[in-house]
Amino acid sequence: MKTPTDLSITEELLLLSLDDEKGKLVSFDSTVLSFTLAGAVLFELMLLGKIEIKEENIVAWPTEPMEDHVLDLAIVRFAKSNKVKMLSYWVGQLAKDYNKIKNILLEKLVTMGALKKEEHTFLWAFNYNRYPTDNARIEDLVRIRVRESLFSDEEIDTRDFVLLCLIGASKLEAEVFGKDDAKEARRLINYLKGNDAIGTAITKAIIDFEAALTVAIFAAVIIPTVTS
Repeated sequence: MKTPTDLSITEELLLLSLDDEKGKLVSFDSTVLSFTLAGAVLFELMLLGKIEIKEENIVAWPTEPMEDHVLDLAIVRFAKSNKVKMLSYWVGQLAKDYNKIKNILLEKLVTMGALKKEEHTFLWAFNYNRYPTDNARIEDLVRIRVRESLFSDEEIDTRDFVLLCLIGASKLEAEVFGKDDAKEARRLINYLKGNDAIGTAITKAIIDFEAALTVAIFAAVIIPTVTS
């Protein structure tokens, strides 16, 4: 069985996005999660040294598959374009793979024992799945780790910094830290970003991503509504 130290950022973000008992997304609106998961994929690649982000553009990317089904979805899209484009463009493109990304991650989390897969039927005709918690210890350790990273005075780990920013972008503070601490968690996450807690490159990339997130959501939600 995997431990939280073995989980990817995308796996942890999705795990924290699910209701433990009901096994469905905490938010009924999957739009934001589709974009933040896309961002998580890109940051996973960045932390692995596979992509480079400069001035809101992805300027370098891998050309060979990494034998990771989620990361390879991004690599395939990079290969099809093979041009320097803005981070907002790639966030929007990867968000189109949301269902693929989500399903791959869910199956991985089931395989490692974090979740269990339950099959349901609606009106005797429509089948759907729920993914409630199977081993609470796996998610609990993730929650404990990010809480300690955020609320302690210790130097924050780069990977935890990225995950915390994605939690903030996904509006998951209440789910992860509890309703009583959600406001303070939001303040601390914003403080970390504003004080360059990690380093110029990664902090700048986070800020660029959040700007890209706004653009991508506007393009996906507002523009179709206005033009329809």
